[in-house]
Amino acid sequence: QRSCSSWFLEELNPLPAMYPSMQELGFYMAGSNWFTDFVLSPIIFLLLQLAPSRGVKPAGKLMFWGMRLSPPPHVCAVQCEATARRIKDVDDEMCLRLRVEHNDGYELTAIPVVACLMQYLEAGTRPGPGLHMMGYYVDPIRLMDDMEAMGVRVIREEDGLK
Repeated sequence: QRSCSSWFLEELNPLPAMYPSMQELGFYMAGSNWFTDFVLSPIIFLLLQLAPSRGVKPAGKLMFWGMRLSPPPHVCAVQCEATARRIKDVDDEMCLRLRVEHNDGYELTAIPVVACLMQYLEAGTRPGPGLHMMGYYVDPIRLMDDMEAMGVRVIREEDGLK
């Protein structure tokens, strides 16, 4: 168990309208070590508020230095947890956990983009013109399968009925 901080992602904004029964939604990020989390991160956030354009390079260097304080092995992971009722008005819940992880955070960032492009480049699957968020465009099962084939560990867990 690690302490986390909540973050806002624009992609989460339309989800409550898409899923009206959703009761809670959040995105949380855990850090790397106590010094980076509790000392450097607040300094970096303040620096980026005070000097948004000029502060990016020094903030990046500071964060890179702080991340090097964490001993290997390094794992970058994204985890989703969802609890739902199978039947409305019945105390019949199930919990699904989906976790994707990779030892290289840069690869974990790039691999989903490549998996999305693989779907996009197939004839007949392209959306109309405009800006489209990746998570709303792709087939999620195929995305996970393609990411797994490219070296991402995909862990799926399902808790039974409660």
